[in-house]
Amino acid sequence: MSVGDLAYIDDSKFYHGVSEIKPINKDEESIRDMLVITFKKVN
Repeated sequence: MSVGDLAYIDDSKFYHGVSEIKPINKDEESIRDMLVITFKKVN
């Protein structure tokens, strides 16, 4: 992918796992950093 590209994934059909977000301060907005790794089969 290039800068500015977007990937749309049907969350209900994609195998994944994630923990719940536990905010430090429940009165403030919370964020989650994500690292996405993809694999491509090579012959």
